[in-house]
Amino acid sequence: KIAEQLQVTQQAINAIIPVLDAHSQALNTLKNGIERLHIHFQRSFLYLAITKIFRNQLTLNYLSPDDLHKVVYDIIEQGNLTFNAQHGSIPIVEIITKLLVRQQIDFIPSSQYINQNPHEIGRLVITNFFAVPQQEQTSFYIYKLLTMPFLHKNETIQLTHIPRYRATNPADNTTMEWRDPEESGCDLQLMTSCRDTPQLRSISKDSCLGQIIGSLPLSSTHTKSVPLPEILFDS
Repeated sequence: KIAEQLQVTQQAINAIIPVLDAHSQALNTLKNGIERLHIHFQRSFLYLAITKIFRNQLTLNYLSPDDLHKVVYDIIEQGNLTFNAQHGSIPIVEIITKLLVRQQIDFIPSSQYINQNPHEIGRLVITNFFAVPQQEQTSFYIYKLLTMPFLHKNETIQLTHIPRYRATNPADNTTMEWRDPEESGCDLQLMTSCRDTPQLRSISKDSCLGQIIGSLPLSSTHTKSVPLPEILFDS
């Protein structure tokens, strides 16, 4: 009886081995497919990130999640950064990314380092430069300026040559202006940050905005004629 049971067991083992082999091959195929997909996504993210960097749209999206975590907390530690309640709704990664002021991409040929892979021709090295904000900063009030059409001498006109944003320091009446904040790497909506800070100026009475704010005669104001909006008034 023991011999019969052993024979049955052996037959069962022999029958299940091809099934296990088939499952093993299927798992290996699936594993290889996932690895190729992972490499494809890595290359896609790297390509998109490099394209953004060349366009001066600085980003950390080329990093893997583990490397991104290390970079973020290394910047926080080295810069001795602290966050207050107003930053609570903004991801830390986005805050650290906004501290980027420059990124440099270099190609290092394999002849300049020890290379174990004969098919490797070189490596891309991306260097990041961060600017850590000062603990004590001057407070500015930032305003978004909108030009609205208005009637003047039976003509609809609108102000021109007006900056899109204006920052004012009430302590010394100095100002900063942005006509195209995106070109300077500025974000004046979600979190106020700017890679290239515009020139700090005193409020001039000779400027259009200075004359408007000071209720002075408008000698430096430029206007343009715009189509009359179709507005119906009920009598």
